[in-house]
Amino acid sequence: MSSPRPPFNTHPSRSSRRSSEAGFTLSELLLASLLGVIITSAIYQVFVKTTTNYSLQLEHTQAQASLRFATERVKAELRDFGRLTILNTSPEQRDPLYCGDRTYMGLELKDNDRGGDGYVLPEALTLNNIRPDRLRLLIDPSNATPLMVTQQSGARLTLGRPQDQLTKGAQRLVAPGSETRLRWQYEGGLARVTQVSTGRYDVVPVSAVLADQPSKSVRLAESPCPSLACSAGGCVINPLHWVEFAITEHTRVPTITQLVRRRLDVDSGEPVANSELVLADYVVDFQVWGDYDTRGLDPRAPSVNVNAIAPLVPSDPRVNDDQGNWVIGGLTEAEVMNRWPHRLRGLSFLLAVRTPRVDPSFTVPPALANPTPQERVSFRVQTTERDGLTRVSTLTGVVDNANLYRGD
Repeated sequence: MSSPRPPFNTHPSRSSRRSSEAGFTLSELLLASLLGVIITSAIYQVFVKTTTNYSLQLEHTQAQASLRFATERVKAELRDFGRLTILNTSPEQRDPLYCGDRTYMGLELKDNDRGGDGYVLPEALTLNNIRPDRLRLLIDPSNATPLMVTQQSGARLTLGRPQDQLTKGAQRLVAPGSETRLRWQYEGGLARVTQVSTGRYDVVPVSAVLADQPSKSVRLAESPCPSLACSAGGCVINPLHWVEFAITEHTRVPTITQLVRRRLDVDSGEPVANSELVLADYVVDFQVWGDYDTRGLDPRAPSVNVNAIAPLVPSDPRVNDDQGNWVIGGLTEAEVMNRWPHRLRGLSFLLAVRTPRVDPSFTVPPALANPTPQERVSFRVQTTERDGLTRVSTLTGVVDNANLYRGD
């Protein structure tokens, strides 16, 4: 007797199994792969663009921070330059308190310099038709720290002991252990010897610093003015360095231009070896101009008691140039400043820095094809016409030189 058939078929047929186990077709797989590639590519493009924009923005921010640091450093140097007055630039324009007969200049401007005189204009600046200024100053590297002189023997000035000095900075400078710093400030430079009671002074080259002896001393190239009477005490000395601010090329990457501060030999004007300090990288312009006491209009005309009357400094009629408020008979800013530095009442300067990398999306508006220094927004790194542009930021600093010699 046969067994009864089950009410249901528990084993599906071969055809039904084939239908339930079927996968994606080739067309479906190709379409899914294409969509995946498109979505992945879009995400990658967004990531790359966001990362690039962030990097460019970060570089722009870092360039501005570097610009602010360099600006503050230059302002500090200009204030320091104003502390010690202008030395005589000619026998007719001599500080009455200066008793010497030397002709060291306290300031010299090389306006829109094209090179020469120990300076090579960076090729990257030439490509952009930029002619930066060079500025030379006679400054006090001790931050105006006078050292008391207790004895003079000819050209040798003996410095007072730490307890004899007037300020804590001076005490530290002559204390044991500061010999290297003392030598750095005075050797190879000038010494300004001042009689405290009268304010009269002389400026003499330094021959040597004898810092390893119990009583530290400075030996000059010759004796200072006898009228100072330093042998009787009451004299102080300050160091003076002849320094220059200039834009130079990086030693290994010519397209990188740097603002440097370097020390110059006081006699030859040549840069002193290993004295260069880089204030900022990627600097592309440096312009300097002045505000002058313009009473009488003509600087060659005699004026009244300039030491008793506050100078009248008119406003600059064109703030977007680099010539200041006193332009006479077609003279350049350098010719005015170098001839009449004692009439300066303030110095202004402009610094411009670029971003390190080229920004492919950046183009120059037609209206700024030939910009003034203040209007410059781009810098071409490469010679091609459609790329190679970087963004430029500018910043202006102003320093009032209230301590400059107010003579005629």
